[in-house]
Amino acid sequence: MDEAVKDTFKQVEESVNFSSKLDQLDLIIRDEANKCKDKELAWRPSNKALDNQAAHDKAAVETATKKLETEVLLPLQEEVAELQKRVSQLSDEIAGNSVKIKENAASLEIGSAHC
Repeated sequence: MDEAVKDTFKQVEESVNFSSKLDQLDLIIRDEANKCKDKELAWRPSNKALDNQAAHDKAAVETATKKLETEVLLPLQEEVAELQKRVSQLSDEIAGNSVKIKENAASLEIGSAHC
C-alpha cells in the first residue's frame, strides 16, 4: 500500500509539473525586485470583498448589497426592535405580577395568623 501511495503521489507531481512550479517560485523569491523595502509589509488582499473586486464588478456588488439591506436587513432590524419592545413589556408585566403575588402572599400570611 505504501508503494501505491508513492506511485500516486509521483503521478500527481508529474501531471501538475510541481517541481518546475516550485523552481519558478524560488526564482521569484530570489528576485530583488520582489523584495519588500524598509520592512514594509507585502501586499495582501483586504478583508473587504468589495475592495478585491474588479472595477466592472463593483457596481453589481454595491447594487446587490443595497438590495440585501433594504429587502432583508431593514425588515429584520425592525422585527428585532419590535421583539425587544415586546420583551420589555413582558418583563414589566412579570415584575408587576411578581409584586402582586408577594402582596397577596403577605396578606394571606397576615390573614392566617389572625385565625
